[in-house]
Amino acid sequence: RAHAMTSCNPATSDCFSRFHSIDGCLNPKVTAPEQPLTVRGGPSLIELKEVMKLHNAPHHIVVKACAQMLEEAVKISDGRDKACKLQVFAGKSSRVPPAQFVEQIAKHSQCSTRCLVVAFVYLRRLKDKNPKAYLTRETFRRMYGVAAMLAAKSLDDIVRSKQLWAAIVGVSTKELKALSAVFLQRVGFDLDFSFEQYMDAICSHLQ
Repeated sequence: RAHAMTSCNPATSDCFSRFHSIDGCLNPKVTAPEQPLTVRGGPSLIELKEVMKLHNAPHHIVVKACAQMLEEAVKISDGRDKACKLQVFAGKSSRVPPAQFVEQIAKHSQCSTRCLVVAFVYLRRLKDKNPKAYLTRETFRRMYGVAAMLAAKSLDDIVRSKQLWAAIVGVSTKELKALSAVFLQRVGFDLDFSFEQYMDAICSHLQ
């Protein structure tokens, strides 16, 4: 079950209105909830999925925002010469830019845009528990790719095969399974999140 929400972050609520005008696109379904989203014991994952469907920005807006977020995160780590200590996620420096990689995931996996956002929630959790888990040119494909796949498995009704996800990430299916196991272990097998965390992940870039 997802974490309970006891209040609405003003910045999060304001972000709903931002979705109306970004890139000149309108989405009449995107409106800030009048009441904080609370359910005794916390909303279930199914309930969260339905809420996120109703409060979602246009597809290409979210893809673009996530692409820019990953690009900037990798640029910051590389600019500071940060080395990721989770070497299992390190591979060859990717020839595909981070932003383009996000677009490839969206195109080939056909996962919902909420999965692209929740992947950042999971990456933030990974970083909180493992401070030196940096997103670099050598790690972003495996780290973000695995995070997006885990989000798709949790949130989407139709999930693409491990073979397809392995091809997207650029590893074998055996290695993908191993990477998923390490990721889950490193986040304490905690894939729960609140709607506020979901909105904060995307709003942190849009504001």
